[in-house]
Amino acid sequence: RKVFQDALLKAGTGDSVEVGVELIKSGEIKADYDKLWFISLSFVRQPTLASLSAVTSLLDQPDIVYHAYLGVGALAGRYCRSHSCENNAVFNELINKLSRKLSSGCKVSSRDQENEVLIALKALANVQQLNDPIADKLRQCFSDPSVPSRIRVAALETARTDACRTKKSALTVLKNVHEDSELRIKAYLAAVQCPCGSLANALKELLEAEQVNQVGSFIVSHLRNLRATSNPEKQQAKEQLKEVRTTKRFPEDFRKFSHNIEFSYLLDGLNVGTSTESNVIFSQKSFLPRSASLMELGVRTENLERALEKYFGPRGYFNVHEPKEVYETARGKLLSLTDKVKERFQQSTRSKRSAKRSDIELLADKAHQSLGPDYVDNHIDLDLSVKLFGSEVGWKNLGGTVDEFTPEALIDKFFNSVDGGLRKLKDVDLLMADLGGQIGTLLKEIFITNSKSQAGTLSIEIFMSNSKSQASTLLKELFMANSKSQAGILLIVLFIANSKSQAGTLLIVLFMANSKSQASTLLNELFMASSKSKTSTLLKEFFMTESKGTLDLRNHVTFLETELTYPTSLGFPLKLVTSGSAALHLQLKGNVDLPAIIRDPKNANYQVKVVPSAAVEVTGEFLVDAYAVESGLKLTANLHTATGADLTVKASEGLGLDVKLGLPLKEQDILTVSSQVLSTLREQGQPGVDTPLKFNSKRNDYRGCFDQLSPLTGLTFCGEVGLPWEGLKQTGAFFPLNGPGIFSVSLETDDVSVYHIRSNLVQSESFTGGVDWSRA
Repeated sequence: RKVFQDALLKAGTGDSVEVGVELIKSGEIKADYDKLWFISLSFVRQPTLASLSAVTSLLDQPDIVYHAYLGVGALAGRYCRSHSCENNAVFNELINKLSRKLSSGCKVSSRDQENEVLIALKALANVQQLNDPIADKLRQCFSDPSVPSRIRVAALETARTDACRTKKSALTVLKNVHEDSELRIKAYLAAVQCPCGSLANALKELLEAEQVNQVGSFIVSHLRNLRATSNPEKQQAKEQLKEVRTTKRFPEDFRKFSHNIEFSYLLDGLNVGTSTESNVIFSQKSFLPRSASLMELGVRTENLERALEKYFGPRGYFNVHEPKEVYETARGKLLSLTDKVKERFQQSTRSKRSAKRSDIELLADKAHQSLGPDYVDNHIDLDLSVKLFGSEVGWKNLGGTVDEFTPEALIDKFFNSVDGGLRKLKDVDLLMADLGGQIGTLLKEIFITNSKSQAGTLSIEIFMSNSKSQASTLLKELFMANSKSQAGILLIVLFIANSKSQAGTLLIVLFMANSKSQASTLLNELFMASSKSKTSTLLKEFFMTESKGTLDLRNHVTFLETELTYPTSLGFPLKLVTSGSAALHLQLKGNVDLPAIIRDPKNANYQVKVVPSAAVEVTGEFLVDAYAVESGLKLTANLHTATGADLTVKASEGLGLDVKLGLPLKEQDILTVSSQVLSTLREQGQPGVDTPLKFNSKRNDYRGCFDQLSPLTGLTFCGEVGLPWEGLKQTGAFFPLNGPGIFSVSLETDDVSVYHIRSNLVQSESFTGGVDWSRA
């Protein structure tokens, strides 16, 4: 399944997108993997109208991740670059669904709504083509002063992708000197995407009358770089705006004022060029840059200066206190923070009652409401974004109030994360830990412990009205006849004896004691105590609370796949093909009870077994394609590693330590890197045949093993190096084209499987200690 899903990501066709949509709807693509799938929509090479219609239906799914909006927008953008999207019903439906959050003129009443509007705007920016109704919504968003600055800036960035529809409104914002300089600069960048003579005249008049240095310095630097650019995409703007100059001089200190930086270079003969651009934008409300972009990375901050002003501002702490006073205060603060860390550490290591999530959210809402109308203004925002090939694929918002960035608040936030992590890190495998802990506890509460069958009979205590356990409450809600929950109604329909539904009939067949069906036999085999099947043993191991967590990860990824085709005078195309793939395997098994270790470190006990392996192959091919047959040269490079270790540590009253280090693999390949030069022949419809080439070049090959320490360690270290080398006067092809090469380091175990180290200290009048070391 995993290989199929990886292939689906790499196919890059409209048909593969439609299949992916069906898999997401059916739940075949899991939660974390679907994010990667949405990102891959930015690289679909052949999108179709049917694929647009398919991804549009995903926007109606509940709890859709924000990656879906960005991916759907990027897919629509790629489709519109090769097809006409004007008056296209499917395209209009897609962008109308993307813009649903903009229907109220981008006015929001909470941070969550603000972030939802931002995602919608970023998704529309990925489309890079708008229609008139969407353009009208954008005008309302960036022209309304009551809309938060974050949204207005994002709306202007979206308008920049189809600037000719919104140029007049953007110019209005640019000319308004009462607007923030960041908004005016963003409006300028949107307007210059649709250059014309009237825009050039408007900019020249604006520069002559401009009084805000932030705006003037940015426009001047941008026009200067525009006149010198060799970027083909900016040639129209260069032609229209190259005569826009001003006699006024604006400051050019890049540390304090907004500016544009661009480097571009073009080799006309080879039709090869490069271009790098960066914008650093300040606001007159802040001494810190408000936003910055470099290549495909973008950062925007808001109100971050408030946190710094509290300490370094004109009335900040360090400016109004003497150094000695600062030292004494810092020392006292450090001691108080140390006490707070100890307090939170003790809270994290002892059991505590669990609060209802609804109560916590209600308390948070009341706290936010008590902050008053200045809550939004005092909120610190840090927005991070990543683009690939012009489409935004990732966005993250980090923020909070100024008070949330104090040392005490950061300590609380850290230990809150620790508390959540400790609940999950009972075993090495987080998922199995959740199963072994939560489900294991639930099964203990459900099934009578003295039942002769592990599945047993349902405990009557579970259904008693005075039961307070979470499992009891859940089961009562599900199974009680008067339950109104969807789960309860479903189970009532399934389990009642006279149910005529297919599900009810199936469950009756499964759970009847005298049932002879395969499903019933399977369930009996799984849950009966006397069962000896592997499946039963596996379930017992996972669900027993004292079991060890086991994790077996296998992953395969194709990280490189390109092909270039050139015509030749022979009439056969010449192809350059490169591909790269990696296979990873990680076996992780252990029992690391962090809460128990923290509560009683003197009697710590944990065991971890790690067996990682990886193989990476990169291939390059130089082929002549005669349609019926392909023939040419093939170069491969391989990397392989396979190691492992099994560590067990036991402590005894803090005075003794017992350590066992096992080597689960008889031969460990620490690292092997090799290359080969092959002749390849591939007939149509047949697998390719690769033949190693023979070389007459001089080679240097070395191989040896170091076993002098084997009597002591039981290990032998081996190494191998081989490559063609004819000295500095070599006239032919250089490595790796002149022959195969290899570099290898390995470890062989002769007569050892475990190292055992035991130390102990004895506290007495004559303090003694000792260390024992052995191997087996």
